[in-house]
Amino acid sequence: NESDCIETITFTEMTVDSLIPFNEQKKSLMPVKYGYETQKYIDALVMNGVIGQLERKTGLIFQEVTPLMQILWLKNEQPAIFTEATQYMNVQSYIMYQLFDLYVTSPAAAGRTGFYNLTTQTWDAQALALSGLKEQMLPQVIDFQTHSFILMPEMCTYLGIDEDTIFHVN
Repeated sequence: NESDCIETITFTEMTVDSLIPFNEQKKSLMPVKYGYETQKYIDALVMNGVIGQLERKTGLIFQEVTPLMQILWLKNEQPAIFTEATQYMNVQSYIMYQLFDLYVTSPAAAGRTGFYNLTTQTWDAQALALSGLKEQMLPQVIDFQTHSFILMPEMCTYLGIDEDTIFHVN
């Protein structure tokens, strides 16, 4: 019955402080996990004044769970995983990739990483240089409220949703 067709689905944006490393095959190289010993990186960045510069640009107070600190831990403590990683996604980006085949994140989620410069609204060059990441390793930042999304055909089949269904993220 045509009237039973779902035309639009809206879901709420979520932000989780994470950046999960993925390899070229989009396979996660480690789980989302917190509690790495990153305080030594924060202390070193405080001593050389870098953390103050980054905090002013990102609007964050850096903590052990801040994704930038987690990436510094990964780079220094798990170099094989760091070297194999070609992309980093937060949980939101991963869901967007799985549903819509888009490598994107919202400004709110990007702002929680320690990599996003609030003034320029771009990934921060200083944070990227410090971490060793390249801009293309992080998702494109877009305003979800100005976009609509269409499921990938295989997801439509899997979920039993009509391919013309439009998704919005608030």
